[in-house]
Amino acid sequence: MKRRRTIGGLTKTNRVPVVETLDRQAPEGCFRVIGISVDSGDVWVEGTFNDFTIAKTFVDKKGFHGVTYYVHNDSNRVLYSNGG
Repeated sequence: MKRRRTIGGLTKTNRVPVVETLDRQAPEGCFRVIGISVDSGDVWVEGTFNDFTIAKTFVDKKGFHGVTYYVHNDSNRVLYSNGG
């Protein structure tokens, strides 16, 4: 059987992720809660908090089915998430 050589690479698309249009990074020393709809992919900022425990409690109480919430810190790391 003869081997085929193909030229390939990653498939490029023109689709721009919604997350790039949103500033997830919280201000210095704060925590930002982001909500993402599982069905439609909509992204929004729920709020900015000065304390991680308050942000985490807010996410735990907010838990809707079909929405995932993320708590980001000021260096844009996800510290906590609650899937819906």
